Amino acid sequence: MYNQSPNGYSGGGGSGYTENPQYNEQGEPIEEDEFGRTEEEFDEDMQRELADDAPWKRIQQNTFTRWANEHLKLVNRHCDDLQTEFGDGLNLIALIEVLSQKKVPRYTKRPNFRSQKLENVSVVLDFLENTERIRLVNIDATHIVDGKLKLILGLIWTLILHYSISLPMWEFEQPDAPGLGRDATPKQKLMNWIQEKLPPELPITNFTSDWNDGRAIGALVDACAPGLYPDWNKRDPRNALENAKEAMDLAERWLGIPQLIQPHEMINPRVDEQSMMTYLSQYPNAKLKSGAPIKPKTNSARVRCYGKGIEPSGNQVDAPAKFHVETFAAGQGNVEVIVINPKGQREKCDIEFRNDKNQTYDCTYCPTMEGQYKVIVKYGGQEVPKSPFSPYIEGKAGDASRCLVHGPGLEPNGVMVDKPTWFEIDAANAGNGLAEVILVNPQGRQDVVPVSVKQVGPGKFRCEYVPREPGLHSVNVFFAGRPIPNSPYGVNVASSSDAKKCRAYGRGIQPKGVRTGDVAEFRVITKDAGEGVMKVTVTGPDGLDIPCRVTKANSTTYECGYVPNQIGPHTVNITYGGAHIPRSPFPVSVGPYKESRIRAFGPGLEGGVVGYPADFIVETNGETGSLGDISFSIEGPSQARIECKDNGDGSANVRYWPTIPGEYAVHILCNDEDIPLSPFMAWIEAPGNFDPNKVKAYGPGLEPSGQIIGKPTEFTIDAHNAGEAPLRVQAIDQEYQPVDVQVRNTGNGTYNCRYTPRNALRHCILIDYGGVAIPNSPFKVWPTEPSNPSKVRVFGPGVERGVKMNIPTYFVVDCKEAGPGDISIALTDIKNQDVPFNIDDNQDGTFRIAYTPKLPGVHCISVLFGDTEIPISPIKVNVEPSVDVSKIRIEGLDTMPIVGQPAQVTLNTLAAGPLPPNTVRAKIVGPSGNIQDAIVTPAPQGYNLRFNVPEPGSYLIEPEVCTIPLRPAQVTAIEPLDPSKVRAYGPGLSQGTVNKPADFIVDTRGAGNGQLGITVEGPSESKIDYQDNNDGSCRVTYHPTVAGNYNINILYEGKHITGSPFRAAVRADLDIGAIRCYGPGLDPTGVFLESPTEFTVDAKSVTGSGAGHVECLLTSPSGRIVRCPVKNMSDGTYQVQYAPYEQGIHQIEVTYENIPVPGSPFRVNAIPGCDPLRVRAYGPGLEYAITNEPTTFTIETKGAGQGSLGLAIEGPSEAKMVCKDNQDGTCIMEYLPTKAGQYDIAIKFAEQHIPGSPFRVLVRDRLDANHVNVKMSPAMRANVLQEILIDGQTAGPGTPSVEISDIHGRRKPASIRPRGDGVYVAEFTPQIEGPHRIDINWSDQPVRGSPFNVQVLPHFEPHKVIVEGPGIHNGIPASLETYFHIDTREAGFEHPDVLIKNPEGLLVPSKIVDNKDGTYKVTYKPNDVGRYIINVNYGGFPVNNSPFNVKVEPIGDPSKCHISGNGTSPNLQVGEEYTITVDTHEAGPGAVTCRIRSTLGNDLDIDIVDNEDGTFNLFYTPHNPGNYVIKIKFGGQDIPGGDFVVTAGDGDKYYRDTQVTETVTSRHTASQYRPVDFRLPVGGGQFGDISALIRTPTGRIHTPVIEDNQDGTVSIKYQPSEVGLHELDVFYQGQPIAGSPFKFHVDQVQTGYVTAYGPGLSYGVCNEACSFRIVTKDAGSGGLSVAVEGSSKAEIQCKDNKDGTCDVTYWPTAPGEYTITVKFADQHIVGSPFTAKVTGLPPSTDQFKRSHVMLGNQNEFSLRVTEMDIHELHATIRSPSGFEEPCILKKLANGSLGISFIPREIGDHLVNVYRDGQHIKNSPFRIHVGSSEIGDASKVRVYGRGLQEGYAYQTNEFTVVTRDAGYGGLSLSIEGPSKADIECHDNEDGSCLVSYKPTEPGLYIVNVKFADKHVPGSPFTVNVGGQGSGRLKESIIRERRAVDITHIGSQCELSLKIPGKCCSTSVYFLVVSYLVYKQYTYA
Repeated sequence: MYNQSPNGYSGGGGSGYTENPQYNEQGEPIEEDEFGRTEEEFDEDMQRELADDAPWKRIQQNTFTRWANEHLKLVNRHCDDLQTEFGDGLNLIALIEVLSQKKVPRYTKRPNFRSQKLENVSVVLDFLENTERIRLVNIDATHIVDGKLKLILGLIWTLILHYSISLPMWEFEQPDAPGLGRDATPKQKLMNWIQEKLPPELPITNFTSDWNDGRAIGALVDACAPGLYPDWNKRDPRNALENAKEAMDLAERWLGIPQLIQPHEMINPRVDEQSMMTYLSQYPNAKLKSGAPIKPKTNSARVRCYGKGIEPSGNQVDAPAKFHVETFAAGQGNVEVIVINPKGQREKCDIEFRNDKNQTYDCTYCPTMEGQYKVIVKYGGQEVPKSPFSPYIEGKAGDASRCLVHGPGLEPNGVMVDKPTWFEIDAANAGNGLAEVILVNPQGRQDVVPVSVKQVGPGKFRCEYVPREPGLHSVNVFFAGRPIPNSPYGVNVASSSDAKKCRAYGRGIQPKGVRTGDVAEFRVITKDAGEGVMKVTVTGPDGLDIPCRVTKANSTTYECGYVPNQIGPHTVNITYGGAHIPRSPFPVSVGPYKESRIRAFGPGLEGGVVGYPADFIVETNGETGSLGDISFSIEGPSQARIECKDNGDGSANVRYWPTIPGEYAVHILCNDEDIPLSPFMAWIEAPGNFDPNKVKAYGPGLEPSGQIIGKPTEFTIDAHNAGEAPLRVQAIDQEYQPVDVQVRNTGNGTYNCRYTPRNALRHCILIDYGGVAIPNSPFKVWPTEPSNPSKVRVFGPGVERGVKMNIPTYFVVDCKEAGPGDISIALTDIKNQDVPFNIDDNQDGTFRIAYTPKLPGVHCISVLFGDTEIPISPIKVNVEPSVDVSKIRIEGLDTMPIVGQPAQVTLNTLAAGPLPPNTVRAKIVGPSGNIQDAIVTPAPQGYNLRFNVPEPGSYLIEPEVCTIPLRPAQVTAIEPLDPSKVRAYGPGLSQGTVNKPADFIVDTRGAGNGQLGITVEGPSESKIDYQDNNDGSCRVTYHPTVAGNYNINILYEGKHITGSPFRAAVRADLDIGAIRCYGPGLDPTGVFLESPTEFTVDAKSVTGSGAGHVECLLTSPSGRIVRCPVKNMSDGTYQVQYAPYEQGIHQIEVTYENIPVPGSPFRVNAIPGCDPLRVRAYGPGLEYAITNEPTTFTIETKGAGQGSLGLAIEGPSEAKMVCKDNQDGTCIMEYLPTKAGQYDIAIKFAEQHIPGSPFRVLVRDRLDANHVNVKMSPAMRANVLQEILIDGQTAGPGTPSVEISDIHGRRKPASIRPRGDGVYVAEFTPQIEGPHRIDINWSDQPVRGSPFNVQVLPHFEPHKVIVEGPGIHNGIPASLETYFHIDTREAGFEHPDVLIKNPEGLLVPSKIVDNKDGTYKVTYKPNDVGRYIINVNYGGFPVNNSPFNVKVEPIGDPSKCHISGNGTSPNLQVGEEYTITVDTHEAGPGAVTCRIRSTLGNDLDIDIVDNEDGTFNLFYTPHNPGNYVIKIKFGGQDIPGGDFVVTAGDGDKYYRDTQVTETVTSRHTASQYRPVDFRLPVGGGQFGDISALIRTPTGRIHTPVIEDNQDGTVSIKYQPSEVGLHELDVFYQGQPIAGSPFKFHVDQVQTGYVTAYGPGLSYGVCNEACSFRIVTKDAGSGGLSVAVEGSSKAEIQCKDNKDGTCDVTYWPTAPGEYTITVKFADQHIVGSPFTAKVTGLPPSTDQFKRSHVMLGNQNEFSLRVTEMDIHELHATIRSPSGFEEPCILKKLANGSLGISFIPREIGDHLVNVYRDGQHIKNSPFRIHVGSSEIGDASKVRVYGRGLQEGYAYQTNEFTVVTRDAGYGGLSLSIEGPSKADIECHDNEDGSCLVSYKPTEPGLYIVNVKFADKHVPGSPFTVNVGGQGSGRLKESIIRERRAVDITHIGSQCELSLKIPGKCCSTSVYFLVVSYLVYKQYTYA
């Protein structure tokens, strides 16, 4: 922002010598700095610069105050102090209201309290931001109320930028010009205006130093009011104050520009830039007051005349002859034109001032006769160059009215911005004359749009122009000076069109499918393409155009169509704005006309939505034998999966799945040929906020049948849950004719639809929602004719007499003559209950109804046809009983029932025939008269009648059958027996042995009379023996033959006795004691209900092959016994599975060979619930997968309980899952991933993750190295970077490796960088020539064609360079430019160098133009006659035939040249421009050359202008007093009188200056090389410790002169003696300082080439200016560019010195090496690129602190400075070697400042403390560092297991001990396959514990450094084991250096090269630095 000297002082410099040294009171000389200041004076200067009243601060505050008052005075307000008088907001509000011309909202008019002031300021700040849209940063109301001056000044500056600079529209400003209008910053806008306003000889590039001499402001005043200050260029720059004051006074008085900045402030070297911009922003709106003292100044030699009216030929009689006079550079004056005809008479000439930038006058005269005219042009009374002009008038002017014009350039519409257009003028019949065109833009200017008019034939002219802006243009066409008919033409220029943004869609532009006679339609979309003319042409096979209909549907859409009538290729050309749109022209192959019965219909042929299927139907209608002849093809923006379902009736349902929006062509092919109308064009939309799958459609209108022809039918569509989307309903019949459908929106998300079928053919109802078919669409229905129920007949035995109960019967319903309709039957019995029946459709219009009546009585039969009852319905049928009750008898009356037990008798009905259900009843009358109904149950003989017997006695049974009573029967009940008193005992009831009898006793005494029954159940049938003991007991013996469990059932009177059944275990002769049972199914804690579980029976001790039989019985708590499945594992173990279904204790009996195993029976408790932890998932599908290949895994839920199983897969693509239940507690899951990447498989049981879930699976593409494509150059050269493109996009995931083997077999890998999407670039540089072998692998698999054998050619081959052209052959004419070509296409990679010497041995400037194809064009101009030597080198070696000896011949006759002009005067004035005119009319061909050399030996810049009329003007300006030798030649030969001497002087000063010049000349001519002077910072070291050496290009060592500058720097001076690159080594105490060695290039003083020299090309210091100079004298014309590339962005400034040199200054902000590129005419100059080493660190230390951790105690070093706020300070320390780094500041208890830093060098150090970039008082400070304070890395000890081995995802530790190593920085870094987070813990004992945690296994490198050196053993190699994460989480971003580029002669613009993202790498670096400080205390 501020242009200040880095040292805070802007006085003169010098060598430090003072003529009058000062002494102190003791007589000792006072030490002074380079500016003559003592230390105390220096401190005072620094304090003043940092103070609040520093000059620049005062200037800015004063300027902003004056600016504000200039506006406040309009409302009678005034402000003396911005800091305090804006605090209440009133002055600020008044200022804003004046600036904005708007009223600020309500505010407090008399604010007395702080809250009111804050509110006022808040109101105005809110007004600025929200109403005026001014962005305010970092300021609020408190800052203004509290008087924060810096922020208040920032606010005022914002207002100045907005209201004074940005808003106003100024002269020369073009709103749409890039960088000049809306895109320009306020600073650029103001600078652009000033540069346009000021003359070119006064370049202005800044708002500070360029204005210090007062001449620039004078020039600006004179530019705003020409003649007000015309002598500004004669003002002495040394009288800066006088110059500025005089100009600013004139501006204030006559232009009304107040002096917001004072003259003495403007000339201050530290003038504030913002203040200058504020003052200068008033000039664009300045108006000259009347009465101003205008003093014009003219220079007629600068006037330029051009135009047809002054040309030698081409003008006719009576035709206006026009020409133009430009006076911009000629000063003030009047244009006077005198036209004299051949008779010597004066003719009238009209002069009109154009008032443009060039101050142009348009002159027109009308010749009245033929012959030689004379046109005299004067400016300010003096003739201009080339005047008088001699146009020859020949012939009479033609007749403009007979001219004709045509062409697009005159059409009212169709002309585009930036698009060339044309029209032709036909004047063949108009006579003599020339055509002229003047084009006026919409602003009325005629000099904006260039117009080219060329004569293309006799009387034929072609005009071309390119409009630059839209709007109405006026095209004025003249012939022979007269307007032609209809001129001017109005041309409405439209905005430029961009055909690339147009799109075309439709069937008419598809390559295939269109047939003759088809209407091929398409549409063209021109949205965002600008305005233009859309044109369509269709060309047939014969090359003739076919008519094409084009209709503009809307502003951006055109509907087009054509009808081809020929078979063959057609071409559709679509252009917009004259350019083809993308893919145009479109080839269309038109096939022959064809008819087909195949039809396709459905929404999928018209459109759809991404993510949903697009459906349609294809019907063959019998045309093709099968659907196999039909195929489908979808073309569009994406691939679309196609599904086809064959309906089996000659039709198919087809659907496809588009994935990208856009137009799709749906091809339906029969035998590989498109059917008619194919392809169908479907437009696929992006997904919307709706779901067509949630739309439901229902109703009779959609049922397959039931619709009646001619009768409306309805259906309903429910879309209330589907979101908002358009609904479309269509209906077509079988002949594909549309059927009208009426759709009514009910308003609640449903729609009522109605249609009326028209015929008895199939109808299709198509429903789509948002363009997508809803579920089940299309619906197919078959309407029928109307029905006639009266014609239905009913007959058959089932409706006649004789129908019997329970006897099947039937009847027939005949509907043959009743028409279409459904038959409905209702049949009820006498109880009005439905009687079941069956209906058989006989397929002939009749139906057979069969039924069986179950009850007697009247039955009712109702018959309906088409929902209408037939006339005879209902039909009454009487059913007769079918039972003979006389044949029914009661059985079981002889058994006496037992009291308390149910009694039962049997009703035998077999003889009576079958009975209907529920027709048998019985009533039981007991002994006491109580009545009960018997329970009737079916029995084999009939029915059982059961009843209760509560008391003994007789019971009467009264049965009834089919409501017919039978004869009653009687039974007698007796008391019951007591089986509970029966006892059984004996060993046979509990155990037994195979093949041995087992017995027991049964005792029935006391149980009453009853029948005893005994059965034995077991693995085998057992024989039973009974022995009656005749005492009421008996012995029972049974004989088991197979081991196992036996059940012994003992029943008494059919009832089990107590303990029955008894269970006996019969054992075999086996030892089963070692059999074990175990597993989750026997878990004592319980198993889960309804969950399969299992356990194992281990019988290996008995059998090793599973030969035995194991059986398991499961008994539930309710007693239910279930046999469990047992799986023999064939290894002696058995797997038992079961699932409990009842809660409670279950008993599990396990037997081996029918013998219970130990522990059996087992008791297991079944409990409800589940346990997800018992679920297991395993299989390859949970570990890895391959894309597009199914993979599986297994889920086992055995024993886990009841719970829902949930699965979800998340990843890069949808992976469909299929589940197969194994019915054994396991299921197999299969999924198919389609994209590579990481997938997460979540498995939940009962809503909880199972162990291991979610599982992470890495899915990879299948690798196929044969699919890798490799591209490389067939010809390679040594030492040239080669690139190999490796495309593995289709090869699957992998990484390439490239290895190169040279001719000696040495192998070297290539550097590989990814380009993205599987594409890689391999780079390598072959070092030697010869055959090479290149091995390329893709993930260790060789790619196709590997290895590749290539031949490497030499880096360059000069003998293959071809030089050809006239410039290398003899006979070249002198003074004319010539050229030759250099062809290096077969010569390798190098740059050609051309050195041309004239006959005197001096270098001749040449220009080399790189054609970018390996060829170069070299141009040069030989000014002298004689032999020229042309050396052409390639790579430093001569090419064939070089050097070329070229003879230059003289041309023309110089004796006929005449010299005139004020530049030939012997005495000249320094600073004035002079002109020499050379008239060569009669000298023949040739050109004028000139050399002007001063007495110093320097050539003066000359501007030679060829006036193209046989004369040349030579302009030059002597800048210094002295003699100048002028030599002028023509055609390489001396012109008579062209060799003379002129003397430039400046009054009395001339002689004094001459003497000085001679001294300087003698000094500089002593050497042809420029002396070198380096100024290097070396810190606080002793001067005697500094030494330096210089190495020359030839290897010689020179010692330069070293001078101590007494300010921390030294000057190194050296006089070179040879050309080339030199190296400067600077040492401190024998060690190189930072940046050493420095390189610099030495050139001769005058070489004819562009050269550069200066310290900025070799070294620099951060944040300080680095300068060098570029010399372009004698180098010819060409562009000069400068670029600085390095560690930081570097601002560049260039200053043109106007003497063939320019000074370049750049400011680096970070240390490091900087590359400085200097190019002239796009070629590097000698020595370029230069390398400069920049030392020091940037002021900001924030980043430095963030990357380091500080340890150790900090003592304070007192700086003898008391500061209130250290936050505004920063400090650096410079070591004796010149290395500078930040140090930490803190405030000490005594109020002084303290610092801490790391000592790295022995000696004196300088501490610099800055505020706002300036030294504080007494800075820099000097301290001394001793040898004992430097850190010693060899004394650091490191130990710990973490240095030998480690584990991923675990903390690994080691210890670093530095207590004996002194003071220094501890740096730790870890390199390896992954990032490893490092943590350090300070143990407070001189050691620290270091821990790190890597995330991937592999080898890691641990670097431990102290004081920037490795400690003993470092670096350490650590092998890290464990399992990694499998994914990369970190990447390294490499930073590249930014480049600033500037061009000479223009304002510096920075071009920043932004690096792209670098590829990620698998190696990670992490650095942690610890600093151990040495503390200093200074008394």
